[in-house]
Amino acid sequence: MSGGAGAQQTLSLLQRLARSLPLNLLLIVAAVGLFFFMHRHRRRRQGFEAGPVIDQEDAEAALMASLVEVLDDDGDPRAQVTAAYHRLLAALAEVGAPRQAQEAPHEHLYRTLGPMGVQPEPLHRLTGLYVIAQFSRRPLSDRHRLAAVEALEVSLSSLGRSEEGPGSGALRTASSGALS
Repeated sequence: MSGGAGAQQTLSLLQRLARSLPLNLLLIVAAVGLFFFMHRHRRRRQGFEAGPVIDQEDAEAALMASLVEVLDDDGDPRAQVTAAYHRLLAALAEVGAPRQAQEAPHEHLYRTLGPMGVQPEPLHRLTGLYVIAQFSRRPLSDRHRLAAVEALEVSLSSLGRSEEGPGSGALRTASSGALS
C-alpha cells in the first residue's frame, strides 16, 4: 500500500509542478527583464549624476569646429561629413571627454553633450550620416551634408545660444548661404 501511496504523491506533485510551470517561467522571464531594464537605466544615468563632463564653452567649441567642416558647399559631402564627425570626437577628446571603450557613438555624444541640453535626436542623425559616409558605398549628395549642418546647428542652438555671441551672425550668414 505504501508503494501505491508514494507513487500517488509523486504523481500529484508532478501535476502541481506542471500546472505552475508556465507561471513560474513567466515570473523568471519578468524578473530577468526587470533586472536588465534597471541595469541599463542605472548605467545611462551614471554619466549624468556626476554632472556635466565638459563645460558649455567646450561643448560649443567642439560643435562649432565640427560645423566648420561641413559649411563649404563646394566640397565632397562624404569627406565633409566624415571630417565633421571626426573633428567633433577629436575636439571632445581634447577637452577631456574621449569616447570610452564601452560606449557606442550615440552614448558618447549624449554623455558629453546631453548634460548641456543637447537632445539625442540631432546627435543620432549626425552619427547615422557618419556611418553612411564612412562605411557605405552609396553616393552622398549635398542633401546629406546639409542634414549634417542642420544636426550640428540644432545641437548648437540647444546649448542656450539665445543671445548673439561672437560669431553668431557669421554662423547664421554662412549656414543660410549653404542651405540656399
